[in-house]
Amino acid sequence: MSRSNEDHGRVERLQRVILSLGSTCLALVIVIVCLIRPHLSSQLDPTSLLSDPNAKESVIARLANEHGELYDSHSDADVGRVLLPNLKDRSVRGSSVTTNRYGIRERNYVLPKPNGMIRIVLLGDSFVYGRGVAASERMGVHLERWLRENCPDAVPIEVLHIGVSSWNYQAQTAYLRRQLHDLRPDLVIQIALPNDIEPSAGIRGFGKMARHSPQFPLFADSVLNAAFPRQMLLQAATNYLRFGIDFESRSRYQAARDDIQKLLLALDNYGCRYRLLFHYHRQLSVAWKHIGRHFDPSKMVYLSKDFASESRYWISESDYHWNTDGHLIVAKLIYGMIARERLLPGVEAPIWDEAAIIFDRITGPGRIDAERDLTDDAVLRTGSDRQIASHIDFEALTESTAAQIHGGVDSSHRASPYASFVLKNNNRSHVRIQGTALPDNVLNNTHVQVYIGPDCVGSIELVADARFDKTFILPAANRDTPFINLRLISPDYVYRGNDLQHCVAYQLRRVSIEMP
Repeated sequence: MSRSNEDHGRVERLQRVILSLGSTCLALVIVIVCLIRPHLSSQLDPTSLLSDPNAKESVIARLANEHGELYDSHSDADVGRVLLPNLKDRSVRGSSVTTNRYGIRERNYVLPKPNGMIRIVLLGDSFVYGRGVAASERMGVHLERWLRENCPDAVPIEVLHIGVSSWNYQAQTAYLRRQLHDLRPDLVIQIALPNDIEPSAGIRGFGKMARHSPQFPLFADSVLNAAFPRQMLLQAATNYLRFGIDFESRSRYQAARDDIQKLLLALDNYGCRYRLLFHYHRQLSVAWKHIGRHFDPSKMVYLSKDFASESRYWISESDYHWNTDGHLIVAKLIYGMIARERLLPGVEAPIWDEAAIIFDRITGPGRIDAERDLTDDAVLRTGSDRQIASHIDFEALTESTAAQIHGGVDSSHRASPYASFVLKNNNRSHVRIQGTALPDNVLNNTHVQVYIGPDCVGSIELVADARFDKTFILPAANRDTPFINLRLISPDYVYRGNDLQHCVAYQLRRVSIEMP
């Protein structure tokens, strides 16, 4: 065969291949159009598919199961974050996680609640979620089984775990309160920990937990929490945010009380009973002083520090989340409380001696330890042997001075839009703030507001690359307090970091309380 005939044959074969592929593509297009035609309006609108609840659920489920993260954002900024919905056996920290349609690690509970059902809700964070244990080993599974076995003639009893890791009081109470009309629990048991006063983190793309909180947009990427010195300053210390010794800390507890109060009012409207279990380790007195004593004491329950210190109930020596034995003993404690106090309407759970003994052994000493009216200095001694200084030198941070930073300063001592510190009141009259403005001209004429406690005492004007050294008079109301809270709030900021996600406004050198 000649070269020209060979070329002609190749062209014919290529044409046949192209024709075949074109026919196949056309057939696929026809099939796809036929499948989605019921979802199409007169104009082809891709978003119309997601208006169909079944199609939307299918798409979200597929996206959720095609990457390895766990979280989903929530449209309610108070809640901020739930789990990805409809996960099936997702491996997380050695345990398998399955979620329901609402993004909660629980069965698909029915809304509205069916008539004739007793529903108990366990509300909280990772301890209720069950970090590190199988769903079937969590406290509510045991509690539901025992109540059904011991109350065989009662109406159906259901125990639900409604908790997401690192949810705070605000997220927990808002999520429950806003579905209360349909959820209709008969009893809510909220399990609280010291970190529940801290802002609850939001979500970055593809389900990763973020460094920002939708609850506090003013903070930008500087979430305030007890671990801030370790996370951002690389100092082996935790701070004093949970101690309730200054305005910043107390304002977090005030917000927690407000959230609990709103939930209690809503539960009362539906005739639902409530118990708050504090798992506060050595800081039970803080829980009582700043939360518990403001409410009906019969609704406040304190788990003893001895129980909290028993490592046999921990996941590991470095992780004090409850293991399977921990969930089991807390389930017995809750059963003992329900039976003793007859907390289920129309159902009289029989007294179980073992559960009653566990309830008394853990909560009796817990209440005694909690209801001590300790001074701020005494509170500090329960959780730290460090001393709080009247100054912070950011260019020479130590473990002790790093612990005085609630949040808002990075390892290069650049301040975020919201920065907060605690200083020892040394009976002097002024707060001095020294630092340097960033070279970014866009921040010129920005005025950083200076707060001492709740009071704005003035501002610092930023001029590009210029140093500032300003003093402010302590308000009279702060003169006799042992600890001073200094907060710096900037209305504008710029980006730093390779991903342009770090928000900063100026650089700090030193803050101190001194004479002018």
